[in-house]
Amino acid sequence: MARQATVELRAGPAVVRALRGSDEEWLRELDRDTPVPRATTELLSRCVPRLGGAAATLDAIRALTLFDRDRLVLAAWRLSLGPRMELVLRCPTCDALMDADVEVDDSPPGAAPAAGARVRLPTGGDLEAIAGAEDPAMALLERCAVDSTAARGALEEELERLDPGAIAELDADCPECGASFTTALDPAMALLAELGRRQPQLDRDVHLLSLHYHWPLREILGMARLQRRAYVERLLSQLDVAAA
Repeated sequence: MARQATVELRAGPAVVRALRGSDEEWLRELDRDTPVPRATTELLSRCVPRLGGAAATLDAIRALTLFDRDRLVLAAWRLSLGPRMELVLRCPTCDALMDADVEVDDSPPGAAPAAGARVRLPTGGDLEAIAGAEDPAMALLERCAVDSTAARGALEEELERLDPGAIAELDADCPECGASFTTALDPAMALLAELGRRQPQLDRDVHLLSLHYHWPLREILGMARLQRRAYVERLLSQLDVAAA
């Protein structure tokens, strides 16, 4: 199983490694009030060792466009959780919950904005700066507008044209009421939520591997997540055979 991958970004190639148990432990200790953009920056700084041919830093991760950050998040998802997202969606018509199975694709990097554009592409730093703003969309446009005299609608259209992949959307049909709807997908929020949901699995894995293999905690937490899960599945299979 792959433990790292190279992702081509506007800023140059980035090396992404699989998440480890130590990253999951870090997330457990993270203040729950931490805004998603800041948590994303910190998570990527842990699993992206190189960016654009140099060692990645917090500031370099923060300066990436939203589309590039999403590509890194999706690469980390593929390496750590597999090629598919299992999401829970809520129907806006009848409020029913439904499961959605989404393939984690690898979109090519978008084109750089042309000279003379009235907006620049938003970055992770922009999202961190507007966290808690009363009107986040307007605050983001104000930060990214090169031509501040342009109307909000015109700026929004130009921003979407420059970076159409920055906001992913899913089309779904409700099995309860039959309504069709489109919902936004934030890959970073989905990854953080999924890792949080799987925290009990980490605790169980650590317990099993330390109990049966006597491996030290540091060694277990240093494993790539899918590597750790493979050892646990093999161990559980052997325990089932022994019990039979």
